[in-house]
Amino acid sequence: MPEHEVIEKNWRAVVNEIQDLYNLLTDLIEKLEQGDLHQQPLISQLTLLQQQLLNTLTSLLSETSLSTDSSTPLSLEDRTRRKLSHTNILLRLKQQVDLELRKIEPDTIEE
Repeated sequence: MPEHEVIEKNWRAVVNEIQDLYNLLTDLIEKLEQGDLHQQPLISQLTLLQQQLLNTLTSLLSETSLSTDSSTPLSLEDRTRRKLSHTNILLRLKQQVDLELRKIEPDTIEE
């Protein structure tokens, strides 16, 4: 498989992971909101993480869309380089959110 196709496949996989993580945060926030009020700091923290995910993903998707829809489209090499860069940004963001989620004590979230 050509390198640009591998990078495109990885980009799509990471975007899907970020969307799944966003949905996980939504579910977690909703669950916490149904609980005690003492969870408000955690709800606020998770909401900020969720907003950061949404803002970053929206920005990168917009940039990707503009680069293909513009009157002077980028070369395949430039698009590939941009997608690789965006993939790395999203992976770092995912790691950050995963780290924050691991810090939450399991008994904080009742099943």
